[in-house]
Amino acid sequence: MPPGDQFSYDIFSQAIRALRHPQGNQTSLGQPIKADPMLGMRVRKLVANGASQSALYLTTFVNGHYNRGQIDAYVITRGGGPYSDFSTPIFQLNEETNLAKQPDNSHYMVWEEAGTAHAPAIWENDYVWPEQQRDLFGPGVPNAVNAACSVNHGATDYSSRAFSYWVSRYLATGNMPPARAHAPRVKTDSSGNVVRDSNGLAEGGLRHAFIQDPVAYEAATGCPLFGTYTQWSAAKIRSLYRTHAIYRRKVKAWSAYELRRGWLLPADRADVLRKARAFTGPWTGGDTAPPQGL
Repeated sequence: MPPGDQFSYDIFSQAIRALRHPQGNQTSLGQPIKADPMLGMRVRKLVANGASQSALYLTTFVNGHYNRGQIDAYVITRGGGPYSDFSTPIFQLNEETNLAKQPDNSHYMVWEEAGTAHAPAIWENDYVWPEQQRDLFGPGVPNAVNAACSVNHGATDYSSRAFSYWVSRYLATGNMPPARAHAPRVKTDSSGNVVRDSNGLAEGGLRHAFIQDPVAYEAATGCPLFGTYTQWSAAKIRSLYRTHAIYRRKVKAWSAYELRRGWLLPADRADVLRKARAFTGPWTGGDTAPPQGL
């Protein structure tokens, strides 16, 4: 019988040791040569990553001191915390309703993405469902999640790439992100509920153009895990931005601010501006559904 989950932490730690120090791997009658998972390559930096359920397990791994000096950084997303051991830096990236439980410190940085869900469209529609079609259901089978939910369109890819930049910078230099890269937390009331504006959008947090200068409703609430996206009418969008030029100026100014803070990479800012230029429907009588990321 295999061991229970409580053994997973030490198994994970030993697997890391096998990667870092293959010369210490054991042999057996069936494996007389020491296994070298890296095929002669040397591990320079090692990052432990966990998302959602794995984020909870990795929290126990961190707080249980299973690292043993083998991991250079943790990247924990879509859950996790609180943490009691910051001897190894922890980078955490969460959606708007999976909020961190402690403040940033010199070895801990958290981004909370306003307007995003646990499993938004870029994950469910662009990654999970194509794999399920390929491996399980075959082409042409409708996505049951899309049939039941209007899946959140929050642009988590922008955050992930910017976050990866800061993690890579730390690994290369040993320097944690500067103060400007730290982001405000999503605002909550005295009961811990997310504070929302008159459009129902979360206040505070790390904000991309789709939530700072919105043209649709985006939230983590509604469909469990998948959140909600609601297309706004042309009239509503024009009530917020009288002309397309006004809308573009706002997106241009905010994305420039994000770029300076390190929340948005240059290539992704160019993508946002390209999409904003192309999104003319509300002012020209065309399509009012914005492209993903707006």
